Amino acid sequence: MQEDERFLLSSIDNLELFLYKNLMGVAELKERLSASKHYDKLNTDGVIVYEIDQSLNHSRYNSIRGLIELNTFYIESAHIHETMHYIFQGYYPIQGTDSYTYLSEGLACYLSSTATKFYTYVTDPLKNKSYYSEHDVISSVNERNANGQTLMNAFENSQVLERNLLDYYLSHGGEIGPLDDFSKSLFTDAMAYALLKTYDDNLEHAKSYPIYESYVTYLIKNYSLDHVIEANIDCESFEEIFGKSHETIYEEWKDYLFNN
Repeated sequence: MQEDERFLLSSIDNLELFLYKNLMGVAELKERLSASKHYDKLNTDGVIVYEIDQSLNHSRYNSIRGLIELNTFYIESAHIHETMHYIFQGYYPIQGTDSYTYLSEGLACYLSSTATKFYTYVTDPLKNKSYYSEHDVISSVNERNANGQTLMNAFENSQVLERNLLDYYLSHGGEIGPLDDFSKSLFTDAMAYALLKTYDDNLEHAKSYPIYESYVTYLIKNYSLDHVIEANIDCESFEEIFGKSHETIYEEWKDYLFNN
């Protein structure tokens, strides 16, 4: 282990908890996918190898090395997110289309968010409190009264973005308080709304994990998880699977965000 108190897994307790969460999370991920009639097409029998390096600034499934590379700051969601990509690895050649990116990244985000929601949180070694990155973001934005300081290193015009984020989250019943009261799904919709409202489909920001996750969650709620799994396997048949084009449903999802 790298002995650096900035990192979550500098704590033996956190490492043990992560190993438990990973074991339970991957088992749950496979169980949920197994309900699909397309399950036998997925890569679920291979041995999954994780490389955790606290100096990395990314997480990814490295198909060349045949393992999942994890950075520690987002390990709470990244280990399940990248495992989903591993399981669907045989369908990567078609990833050049927008619909594939939305489906692939959105399903990975959705499954990682929901697969780990019932497990104990790791502890931030510096603040000595339970940790979840999105909860930290909304708490910080609220404490600073959406002054732009929380997201300024990641986004331009961050003050407007934070105000849109906080307004949506609070107006839709979001709680600012203990981690157990935090709604990750609501935060995702709020961030997707804030990004679209602030940047008006600017390509640089319109392609982001909250938008992908919110879009796929909308698909799952209005169609089914099996529809999304099938579309990840055969993206070119999107319109046949859903009965509408990706572009049409994308506009319907935006309308849902802005008018519900």
